[in-house]
Amino acid sequence: MSDVLIIRLQQPVWDPTWGELQVSPAYYDELRAALDAANVPNSRVIKASAGEVLACIGLSAAATAPLWRALTPALEAFLSRHDNKRIEITSGDKSIVMDGYSANQVKALLAETDALRDERREVGGSS
Repeated sequence: MSDVLIIRLQQPVWDPTWGELQVSPAYYDELRAALDAANVPNSRVIKASAGEVLACIGLSAAATAPLWRALTPALEAFLSRHDNKRIEITSGDKSIVMDGYSANQVKALLAETDALRDERREVGGSS
């Protein structure tokens, strides 16, 4: 295994159609290209951080589809090219670490995150 590829998905409780991906800076352009290829609207987000440095990508999906459904094909395509890396994906308070790529783990994490967001929204919580 070489370096660790970090991906974090942040999504507000109140809107399932937009969010933010944070990614290891070395993979920023490649992930944006995968999002573009999967027709997931995205944009550059500039943030300052006193902690870990991650590149940020703003995301949006169709108003009728949860963001995780739009992201799944893009993440599958992106991660399939990095099966020799240690991959850490965090979404909300759930996280997985994989030595290589696992499509089923990524899909399960994104689906679980969407369900958790819905549950929090029903009880009036926050992201």
